[in-house]
Amino acid sequence: MENNNEIDINNSKIVEKDSQNLAEKFAQSVVRKNVFAKLPRGAKINGVEIDWRTSGYWNYGPNKIESFNGTFNWLQGNIQDSQDELPELVNSHMLCINRTVNNEKNKIISINFFQDDKVDRRAYSTTQIQYEFPKEEAIRFIEEVSKNPDLLEEFYQTTFVELDSTNEHPGIRRVKADGFYLITESYIQEIVKMEYSLSSSRKNKIKEFFNNLKKYHYKNGPYGSGNPFKPRF
Repeated sequence: MENNNEIDINNSKIVEKDSQNLAEKFAQSVVRKNVFAKLPRGAKINGVEIDWRTSGYWNYGPNKIESFNGTFNWLQGNIQDSQDELPELVNSHMLCINRTVNNEKNKIISINFFQDDKVDRRAYSTTQIQYEFPKEEAIRFIEEVSKNPDLLEEFYQTTFVELDSTNEHPGIRRVKADGFYLITESYIQEIVKMEYSLSSSRKNKIKEFFNNLKKYHYKNGPYGSGNPFKPRF
């Protein structure tokens, strides 16, 4: 009689290998990529130390990407402002797909998350990793990560090697998260409506918005080297 534990282990190895192969294939399809964040001195992007400029938030490249992500940036900024009342959202990653500015044949996929307060003492801070894909590959990528959420982590680690902070080197301190929310283009207009709503109602509208979204949970997570957010009250 076969050992069920052994079968589970072998199946897990197969799934992990498939994720690695898929991540590498998708990485080869990336047209451009960019990191927008506050990064510590000494952080590296794919082995190259960043051009560290004071303590601000910058597009560190390696490529410049123009996108329509301003609306989503507004949403993430409002979550940051109300983080004590929205801890579940601060402690989650977010995946967004949107159109590009000048090329209808491509799409922008962004991984959005918060870094812990060891990066910015004032608050848990927003960070965005952007990728420009051919349209068909972007759609296929979203389909695949929806079926296998851990593929998102494999892809991130493949495209930005050693970007995360460790004991050995400084880097991004992603809040440790157990999954991500997927925000597709059909939801962007809902965010725009929130943007123009009364400020007193925005927090509740943000809660309602995410309550209607599916959260995709990592099987092998949580992922991230930063500390989870804990509300102050």
